[in-house]
Formats: sequence, C-alpha cells, structure tokens
Amino acid sequence: MKKRILLTAIYLFTFSLFAQTTDKIVMTIGNEPIYLSEFDFIFKKNNTESAVTKKSLDEYLDLYTVFRLKVKEAKELKMDTSRAFINELNGYVKQLAVPYLKDKDAEAAMVKETYDRLKSDLKIKHILITTKDCALPSDTLIAYNKINSIRKEIVTKKKTFEQAAKAYSQDTISAPNGGLLGFYSALSLVYPFESEAYRLKIGELSRVIRTSYGYHLIQVEDIRPARGKLRVAHIFLRADASNQAQVDLVKARAEEAYNRLQSGESFESVVRTYSEDYNSAPKGGELPVFGVNKMVSEFEEAAFSLNNPGDYSKPVQTKYGFHIIKLLDKYNLPPFEEYKSDLTKSLQKQKRWEETRQAFITKLKKEYAFVENKTYMQQVEQEANKNGQKLTRDFLISLPDMPLFEIKGVKYSVKDFTNYVSGKIASDRSIDFCLFKKNFYYPYIADNIIAYKEENLPNEFPDFKMLINEYRDGILLFNLMDLMVWGKSMKDSVGLNAFYDLNKQQYLWPDRAHVITVDCKDDKVEAEARKLAPQLLSGKLSKDAFAAKLNKKVKDNVIILDGLYSQEDAYPLIEGAFEKRITTTVRKDHKIRFAVITEIQAPKPKTLKEAKGAVVSDYQAYLEQEWVRQLKKKYPISVNFDVLYSLISK
Repeated sequence: MKKRILLTAIYLFTFSLFAQTTDKIVMTIGNEPIYLSEFDFIFKKNNTESAVTKKSLDEYLDLYTVFRLKVKEAKELKMDTSRAFINELNGYVKQLAVPYLKDKDAEAAMVKETYDRLKSDLKIKHILITTKDCALPSDTLIAYNKINSIRKEIVTKKKTFEQAAKAYSQDTISAPNGGLLGFYSALSLVYPFESEAYRLKIGELSRVIRTSYGYHLIQVEDIRPARGKLRVAHIFLRADASNQAQVDLVKARAEEAYNRLQSGESFESVVRTYSEDYNSAPKGGELPVFGVNKMVSEFEEAAFSLNNPGDYSKPVQTKYGFHIIKLLDKYNLPPFEEYKSDLTKSLQKQKRWEETRQAFITKLKKEYAFVENKTYMQQVEQEANKNGQKLTRDFLISLPDMPLFEIKGVKYSVKDFTNYVSGKIASDRSIDFCLFKKNFYYPYIADNIIAYKEENLPNEFPDFKMLINEYRDGILLFNLMDLMVWGKSMKDSVGLNAFYDLNKQQYLWPDRAHVITVDCKDDKVEAEARKLAPQLLSGKLSKDAFAAKLNKKVKDNVIILDGLYSQEDAYPLIEGAFEKRITTTVRKDHKIRFAVITEIQAPKPKTLKEAKGAVVSDYQAYLEQEWVRQLKKKYPISVNFDVLYSLISK
C-alpha cells in the first residue's frame, strides 16, 4: 500500500511538472501558482452556459479566489498529511477509478450478445467426455483424444450423433435419449457451451468445446423464438406413475377439481380443497417465475400453451402426478434499451462476467508491453511433474529471486510473488500445480496489471487527475470549514452570545396576538360561549373559569387552547384586523371554532434560544467573512487577467 501511495504521488508530481511547462498561470495565492487548466476545469463544471463571457469569469473569480485561499490555508496547516485525510481521499479515488478499470466495449458487447441470444431458444444435443477442471495432463489428453475420435466417427458417418451419444456420452441423463438436453435459452448454460451452441446452424456439428465438466460435442436440433417466462399457479394431486390403480383414482379426483373450476368456483378455493403442493397452496398455488427447461416437459408445454392471464389447463399428467395450471402472467423479452440496465446487473453476478475482465487484462498486456519470464514457471512445472502435480510452500520459498514479469519496463520479482503466495498456502500441505496457476499465479499478474493501470490514471487521463484534485480540495475545505467556522460557532458560546447581543434587533418577533381559541361541541354550546366571550376579552373571566362554566354539565362542551400567534400563523382563524376582539365563527373539518384576541404585542427581539438557528447561521457567516479577510492579508493574491480572459468565447 505504501508503495502504491508513493507511486501515485510520483505520477501526480510528474503530471504537475508537465503542466507547469505547458500551462499558463492564471493567478497566484501567496507563493502558489494556479494554472489555467485547473481554473478552466472547475469553472466549466460550475457554469453550464456554453458561452464564456467577461462577466461570468469576473463573477466566478471571486468565488474561486476564496475557495483557493481556504485550500491554501489547509495545506499550510498540514491537513493534507493526516492519516484520516489520506484514508478518506484514497477511498474516493478508489471509487472514481472504477469506470477506468474495465473494458467498457467488452462489457457492452457481452450485454448485447446475451440480449440477442435471449431472442431464441435452442433445442440442443450433446456428447460429454468428463474430465476434472484440474485433471492430470495425462487424463486430460485421454479425454481430449476420446472426444476427437468420437467426432471423427460422426464426421465420417460411421455413427450418427444420436448413436455416438448413446454409445459414448458420459452424461448419464441425456445419453439414453441420444444426447438430447431439450430447449435452452441464454444464461441457462455455462458460457463456453452456450457460445458454441448459439454459433451453430441447425444440424451442424460443433468443434470440441472444453468446460468445467469436460469436453463436449454439440448439435442444435431446432431453433425457435424465445418463449420468455411465465408466472403460474397450479393445483397438484400426487400420483405414483408405476401404480396404475392410484393413477386412475387421482386422475378422477383431478377431473373433479377441474369440473368445479368449470362450474365457476374460484381457483384459490379449489387449490385449498384439492392441492397437495403444500408450499404453493397457501399462496393460491402460485409458483416462482420460470422459463424453458425449468419444469418437466409436460408441465412446460401445457403452461406455455395458455394464452391469456386467467386461462387454466385441463388436468396434465407428469411423472409426479396431475396438475391443473393457471396462467397468471407472461414475460416476453423487453426492448433492449429498457432491459439493458437490468440485464447488465444480472450478468455482473455471473461467472461469465469475468470474461470482460480478462479481455481488459489482455488489452492492457499489449498496451503496457507485458513480458513474462517463463523460466520461473518452467521450474515450477518441472517440480510438479516430479511430484504428481503437487507443490509445497517450502519448494516455492526455495526458488531463487529473479524478475517474474515486466509491465512497461517495471520489474516484478519472484520474491514479491513468493511472499504473496506463502501466506496463502499451509506449510504442511501441498497444492495442485493447476490450482497454483489458476488461483495464484494468473490472478497475481492480473491484479498487478490493474494496479499499474490504476496508479497511472492521473498520467493517462488529465480529467481524472483534475477530479482527484477536486475531491482532495473538497475534503480539505470541509475539514477546515468545520474547524474555523461550523465547529467553532457551536463551541464558542461566549462569541455567539456577544454576536447576538450586538445584533439582537435583527431577530425580532413580528406583531403577535395572544389568542384563545374556543372549540365548541355544537351550535348551542357556541351560542353560550359567545355570551361569555366578552368577559374573557375584558379579563373579567380567566380562560380556566370560562372553560369551567361551559363544561360544568358536560365535560367536553368546549376545548380551550391559547398561545401567541403572528397574523400569518393565525390565518385563517383570524381574518381582518389584527386587534383585540372576538372573531367570527369558523366551521371547518367538523369543528365549530372562534377566537378571542386578548392582547396585541408589539415587535420585540427573540431570545437567543428562540432565534438560535438564525443566529448561529449568521454568526457562521460573520466568522467566515472575518476569516477570509485575514486570509487575504496572509496570502497576497495576483491575477493574470490576460490569461483569464483568454477563456472568453464571445
């Protein structure tokens, strides 16, 4: 990590030197030059108008100058050297780098490729000769030779594909059916198998294809428009297909259930009475959404033959029993632009997405003149061949140090790789040579190429370097503002009180009225309350005595509330003159209400507690204003207006 931070710093410094020799200085703050490219980048981010005018530059210059003064002060205070700052900035840099560390063309191509494949379902046959992903080379060769000999038999017509599948295929499920797998859509098969299948024409024999299961030969028997996906509910009655008496009995019960549907009984009601699928029955028989080849063929065919939501099938027999299927919804492939985002997210969760990263690694190897020292791997392979394809940590540690590979002239050593691997392999265990390459060696190369790319982003993409600077300055500015303004205003109670005392006339209450609202139970109570209201207005009756009189017989004849209100707050209860009086009655929201205005208070200052939010905000503005004034004295400002105005476009 320290090495990476150091390298990044070197690249940033190199870029700065380059900028200084090609860029013009638009202003200086203290002894620090500010370059035109940096000003232009920030200016255009904050000014979206296409035309750049003298007025817009002058207006923005004041804001930018204050911004640069604060950043300059943060650097002088060494705030950019703290561990917390570095960690926070590195976190943002990692996020900002993500779009640059992938092959966007390869990703877009995979998304479009998958979408196009999803338009069709393929009826596929295959022949499989199994071999483990990390089998011994000798075993792999045997399997490869075997599948090649089978292919020759088919090509020379010694056997048909179906005959060869029955005779040789090690897929015990499909072999008895001549290798038939059934209809499949994209995303249902491992990627190499799928890619070859969608390349083939009907009846064409595939090349030999390797997957994690072994070697395959593929033939496409039929291609049809994709069926999409369905959401269905079913009524299920279990029957053992080998027991004909039971099948007949259950079939009669299934027909009975169907007849009840035909007579108008709801599907949900029949589910509750008949269905033996105890997982789906509580949900009205609803099953998870499914596509092709996810259900037994009889169920799938019956379900996809239903045309409209609400349609249901006659009893359908499968090896499990009898089903009555109701269509709830059909999901066809949406237009590409609508589906692209969701499809991308789905692909990103799949193993095949790694192919896009590998494409990016391959591209970077060419771009960065990657050179591998094959001597190291030759030594490791020789050791594996002597020991049944096994390697120990002790052996790896014993190998002499040498360059392992180069990325654009930067050498990466065997020693660094050994340190990386030794921490991941137990000292008392061995590891397969195949897994060593697959899990450690190739990922180590890939990770370092990506790391090299990441470290060079500021060099390769000036906008990325500007973006990092923007985030760096933003973090510094936030931390410094918190120290000098926001945090200080909250902690400095003496200064806040003094500021309030000097400016309290700015925080005035408007004219306010002491208002007593009277909610009456009905019109009769309202009439009685109005008779007593003048005494409440004159002060002869207190609000408590007023309420007691009216609530003497019935507890809640009136409900009394009082408070101080501005005219704006009291509207619409108080309309007209804002003066001592009894208002008209308002009948609204099942309430009968009038008010008694007993006193008018002239404007007066709010207490600090009452005006705290506004006072703190103004105090912060005052602190910032005074602080900026001091910064301008501390760091002299010089602007090269000829350079600044060179940005004017009209």
